[in-house]
Amino acid sequence: MEGLDRLGIVEKGHVEVASTMKTRVPNIYAAGDVLGKYMLYHAAVKESVVAAWNILHGKPIYEVNFNSIPMTIFTEPEAAMVGLSEDAAKARGINYVTVSYPLEDDAYAQIMGVREGWVKLIIEKESQRVIGGVVYGEAASMIINEIALAVAVNARVKDIALLAHQHPTIFESIDRAAIRFSL
Repeated sequence: MEGLDRLGIVEKGHVEVASTMKTRVPNIYAAGDVLGKYMLYHAAVKESVVAAWNILHGKPIYEVNFNSIPMTIFTEPEAAMVGLSEDAAKARGINYVTVSYPLEDDAYAQIMGVREGWVKLIIEKESQRVIGGVVYGEAASMIINEIALAVAVNARVKDIALLAHQHPTIFESIDRAAIRFSL
């Protein structure tokens, strides 16, 4: 952070930005690891693109939804999460419910012999919005992106349940979890 602290944009060891990637100093934007939020390539790319678009427009009009940035642990099997965890929802006083679907019941997982794992949706009870999700198992790094989109657009669990997921794909596991809540 050498030099950045003199600009007055460093707080607690990282650069503070709004969701537009703009700092509190006029005409200074920041993105990537200096933010100390998500030390992930795909997060830094999105932050950089939003910063560039806002700079080109001469004013901040685009935003990064930090809550919708997925994270994956590329193990065997994979584990991924997005949005609020149950602990974070509790800490914020959000009344939430969870719904899960085991991959052992999923047609694609059965066909491919990768039945270990599950999909879990974290849902704000009153609004029925998807506020987070966790996936453990085959293709978690891909499945989590649909949940990230749901978080980003404030989708209701019913919206996911009504989406016709192609059969047989592992993405049906999201559909099945959502249907379990919607019943």
